[in-house]
Formats: sequence, C-alpha cells, structure tokens
Amino acid sequence: MGRAAGGNPNRRAGGDPSAHHNRLAALAKESAGITRELATHHGQLATEAIAMQETKKRVFFKTILNSALNAMCALSGITMSQAMSYRHTRNLAKMLIREGLSVAAAVGYNYGENAKAICMRYLDEGGDHLPSMWNDLQEGRPTEIEYINGKIVKIGHMFKNVDVDANLFFTSLVITQEIKSGVRQPDDIPDYLQHF
Repeated sequence: MGRAAGGNPNRRAGGDPSAHHNRLAALAKESAGITRELATHHGQLATEAIAMQETKKRVFFKTILNSALNAMCALSGITMSQAMSYRHTRNLAKMLIREGLSVAAAVGYNYGENAKAICMRYLDEGGDHLPSMWNDLQEGRPTEIEYINGKIVKIGHMFKNVDVDANLFFTSLVITQEIKSGVRQPDDIPDYLQHF
C-alpha cells in the first residue's frame, strides 16, 4: 500500500479514517483504565508507607522509654521505681530520654513539645521490679542492649552534633557484662562502640 496523497502520513491509502479514530479511542480508554489501576495501587502503597513510618516512629518512642531505665537498673540492681525515686538516677533517666528524643528529631520523628514530660510521667508509673535485662545479665543470657540504647547510639552517630554519650556509656557497660559472663566474645563489639 502506498501513502495517502497529502494529509496524515500514518494513514494508509484506502484506509477508513474512522477505524483509525476508533482504534485510538479504544487505546485511550484502555490506557485510562490502566492509569486508574496504577493510581489506586500507588495510593495504597502511599498509605502503607505512611502506616509503616508511623509504626517505626512508635517503636522508636518505645525504644527511648526502654533506654531510660533498662540498662541503668540492670547494672545497678535497683528497681525501676527506685531509679525514678532517687534524684540522681532520675536525672540520669531524664538525660537518656533527652538523648533519645534528640536522635528521634534528627531522624524526623516529632513527638510533640511535651514529649519529655510524657516520657517521665510514663517512667514514674513504672513498677517496683527489675527489668528483664537484669535477669538476662544474672542468668548469663544475651541482652537486648543493642536494640535499645545501642540503637540510639548507632543512629545518633549518623548525625553531627547529636549527643548520645550516656547511651553509649550504658551500652558499653552492658556489653562488657555480656563478655564477662561469656555470652559474648571480646571481639564481638559493635562498630559504633569502637569508633567514636
């Protein structure tokens, strides 16, 4: 077939222009359906991503709360309510909370202006018992220190001017106790404790 004289070079001679138009219309309709499906799928993914981010934010808040008393009480042998009743250990818990909230802010997690007060109120309501980390150390089991204070240190070291010294101190002491009990090898030290 030859080209049509003049006009659209894509139209073939003797071809029906309405067939070409109908084919384009069908493609446009099919394309619109696919576009709607993609938009719906994209919306679902965005919703899931937001939900995942909110979950990560909540989990990190719980990590901050755990960082304030777990290691301190496990190492000292005092209960969580005792730690909150002694002025010096209460201030240390406050310092650990402040460091955790600073790391959270660096990551982009905002818990509100009164987050520190909320944390302290939560800790004040803690029970008169030792944390499970104390039991782990007493029984020579691995602790969760790397997922609590260690996590704050590791993330904090990714940013300049974020102080995580108190968390680093407690992480180092608990890991030292794990080495002492034989549950951890002396060369099994996280990088964030070796290079600071």
